[in-house]
Amino acid sequence: MFITNMHGVALGIGRRAIDVVRALAESKMLMPEMTLMRNAPRVRIGLARAEGMLGAARAYTYDTMDRVWEALQRDGRLSRELRLHLTLSRMAAFDMARDVAQLMIDIAGSSSIYASSPLDRLLRDAITVRTHIAVQSRLMEMVAPLVVGEDPFFPFL
Repeated sequence: MFITNMHGVALGIGRRAIDVVRALAESKMLMPEMTLMRNAPRVRIGLARAEGMLGAARAYTYDTMDRVWEALQRDGRLSRELRLHLTLSRMAAFDMARDVAQLMIDIAGSSSIYASSPLDRLLRDAITVRTHIAVQSRLMEMVAPLVVGEDPFFPFL
């Protein structure tokens, strides 16, 4: 069985991207409005959306990990359903990381392109890791049989 706990990487990328923009918003003045970035409705809405996205991915991750741990303690193996949710929660976490990093770059604007900003790197990391077999989109083809109660052709799922 292919169990990988990569979720933390994705959750960390999302959290860091939000924290970077939140800190930037405290001091950056938006032009030509001459208003503090933190006071712009689009910034507040974007940060709120990102927090919701991160929270949803985190909740799915933690719920799944709790259920996986209980099943392994009780049965020593995972059901098809838990194997499915372990994969789906990991993929959802990495989708969130990429989407949140992009959203934070959109909010930060030109500040995100400077070497002093980690946002560009966070987005590149989120995109790059999505090429890993454990989270790439084609994994959905491999895990899909679990949805209908069949074993996947890939033996490690």
